[in-house]
Amino acid sequence: MMNVTPAELLRRICSEFPTVRVSESQGAEFVGARIEELGGESTPLREEWLSVFASAIEVVVTDDAKSDTRFLKLFVFEGRQPIVKFFNKRHERDSEDLLVSFRAMLAPVEPEIWSFNDPRPISRQVRPGIRLS
Repeated sequence: MMNVTPAELLRRICSEFPTVRVSESQGAEFVGARIEELGGESTPLREEWLSVFASAIEVVVTDDAKSDTRFLKLFVFEGRQPIVKFFNKRHERDSEDLLVSFRAMLAPVEPEIWSFNDPRPISRQVRPGIRLS
């Protein structure tokens, strides 16, 4: 298990990528949408999302600020591995080397990859993995 706080992870991201945009409000909105999708019933997954609501941060990184498809959209949380979200196949393809750099920086932890082509609701795409704490 790797002990990395969101602040430390953000420091590493900022030193790795030339352009970084950080938004706590977008991170909270992302987590709020996951909680809403799961409804009011208490489940372990819903409780997990509730536990990271206050620490959620959206981070967008790129090395080409003019590109519409060459970027990583990341969600960083306290006590949970980061999520990388792709919007379409071109986005995923154009951002592959950014993902390779992010994975190398994060090792041995693997980020969760949320893909555009998974037919399940995005909150159901969560896969078990190494958690940050």
